[in-house]
Amino acid sequence: MTGRSLRQIISGTRHLLLDFDGPVCSIFAGTPAPDVARKLREALQLMDYRLPDHAQAETDPLEVFREAAKISPDAAATAQQLLTSFEVRADVMAGHLAGVAVIGYANKPGKAEALAAAQPPP
Repeated sequence: MTGRSLRQIISGTRHLLLDFDGPVCSIFAGTPAPDVARKLREALQLMDYRLPDHAQAETDPLEVFREAAKISPDAAATAQQLLTSFEVRADVMAGHLAGVAVIGYANKPGKAEALAAAQPPP
């Protein structure tokens, strides 16, 4: 470790790519992943998509999505729309993390910034 500050490290970069959910903010800070997975399962079942038995106890929403995607393209699209709506609602409760400062340090002329997210915008 060089002992340089975050600002010094970021100022020496030309390009910065951050995953939005994690370093920038915690999207599901107020909604634990197992709750999101349960809501996703329940919503899919209400729409008559039958997930396999092993997915009924799944606590990772992305694993529930993967199982839905195995059913059909329509089930995959529905699961993706549901996950996106859950993220949009969760955004209200999101906690901002250190990544917000990183964006501030990087937001200078001549620097390229990009954010990555697991879900597309609504």
